[in-house]
Amino acid sequence: MNRFKTSSGFGCILAHSMGLGKTIQMIGFIDIFLRHTGAKSVLVIVPINTLANWMAEFNMWVPDKETCEKYNIPESESPPRPYNVYMLNDNYKNTPARANVVSKWNIMV
Repeated sequence: MNRFKTSSGFGCILAHSMGLGKTIQMIGFIDIFLRHTGAKSVLVIVPINTLANWMAEFNMWVPDKETCEKYNIPESESPPRPYNVYMLNDNYKNTPARANVVSKWNIMV
């Protein structure tokens, strides 16, 4: 926390073989980081073929309010995430479209 509070930003690269739990580790870290620090955003860059999986994993492990309501998950069991997850993929083909999405980001996958 001290390093976060005194830094203008920091980051890391997490890359390794498939099946070692990188997705759930990052989802857990991001959730704790955004809920318990003054951080406002996180940028995660993943291969395009894993984007849909990351969104599904976020909604399973750290559901948003809509997902909680859809599956009748009580807030006492799993508080909805207080941040949004945005996916910038091939649907945003030009710079203005991408800029519009980026301007809304709290977190991006």
